[in-house]
Amino acid sequence: MLFLFSLINLSFVAFFFLFGRYVESIVFWGLSLFFIVYFSKILSFFIIENKDTGESESGNKYKSALHFFKNLEFFKKSAYYISFLLFYLSLYGVVYGLNIVYAFSSSLKIFEYLSISISLSIIFVFFAFIHKRYETIFLIFRSNSIVFALIYLAVIPFYIFTDTTPSVIFIFNTLLPSITLLSVILFDRFFQEEKRYIFLLLLFYMFFSGWYYTSLIFPETSVWHLFLLTLSFFVCLCTFILPSIRKFSQFIVLSESVWQYMSYILSFFSTLVLIFEPLSGFIFFIFTILLAYDFVMYKIANRFPSYILFLVSLILLYIKTSPIWRAETFVSYCMFIFLLPYVFIGANYIASLRRQADVLALHTLGIAFSVGAIVYYYIQVRTFGDILGLSLFLFFESILLFMSYMQLRK
Repeated sequence: MLFLFSLINLSFVAFFFLFGRYVESIVFWGLSLFFIVYFSKILSFFIIENKDTGESESGNKYKSALHFFKNLEFFKKSAYYISFLLFYLSLYGVVYGLNIVYAFSSSLKIFEYLSISISLSIIFVFFAFIHKRYETIFLIFRSNSIVFALIYLAVIPFYIFTDTTPSVIFIFNTLLPSITLLSVILFDRFFQEEKRYIFLLLLFYMFFSGWYYTSLIFPETSVWHLFLLTLSFFVCLCTFILPSIRKFSQFIVLSESVWQYMSYILSFFSTLVLIFEPLSGFIFFIFTILLAYDFVMYKIANRFPSYILFLVSLILLYIKTSPIWRAETFVSYCMFIFLLPYVFIGANYIASLRRQADVLALHTLGIAFSVGAIVYYYIQVRTFGDILGLSLFLFFESILLFMSYMQLRK
């Protein structure tokens, strides 16, 4: 590994020196020294292990002063990934610099060809020697997979939010990190404890790449609508599919945390879209998925937050889709105000809920909706001088409260 990283950087030293780029040559020469020091045994001469319990106070101070060198193991591990990141950045810098001088082709396309050649070569070597258990090969493959995924995580949003037309090589490059990260999880025997971080990176990358692919399939659809669609798919993926795969059983707890936060994000953005955008078939489809998901999570996992999200989403969808209150008559407004609350509380007479908290939440949201709708009616449509209308509202509200009382007193 020391020889490999030193050779890479020394080759760049010679390249920049031959073209008269002395600043870049000095930078890569410094990187070469950096890797030589970190990966060699030079620092071990500065680490003193004194096993004598009766060491002097000055010895303790000297040992504390050298405590920094004992923590270099962390920097050694991070140096693997930093080296690959610098390698790809320097590779693009070289291509970009040559393109400025000679103007022979697009620097981005050349970088895509070079990066895919390097990655495919590393993948071939990895699977060719996968049964040999060479730790260095596993380390190179893992480092390249992580850095390659991070690079394209930074590039993919640019293609999502712009009209840049991708090349076939770029699309193929975006597929490679998912394959290589999955291979690290399945086959890397020297990286067991930290695989949860690779799993998180894999999910994060698959989400962004999935968002990008849906934007290619549906170019006329809004980017944020595609974001909701992709997020809906990944919530279902992390909830139902991944935990059922035996190879991912070690990440069940992590998958649960991921889908919980993703479902909250999906609910938040779906609510914003439903409030500020006109209702369309796509938005109705996303909200149907959200309602079904929250209901299933409440029935299977007994999650109270999913139950609340289900009720709130149902109320929002009712407000957005109900044509009754647009008729602008007193009867239509009255039906709009009390139809859903009576359905909420009446359903409790037919089907019993698991916990008292579920019953209380159902009744509270139903009554709160009716009260809020009445206040809205008198602010936007009528005045409180309408005694007949107010009396009828109070009458129906009293029946609603009495029905709620009869259920809550049990």
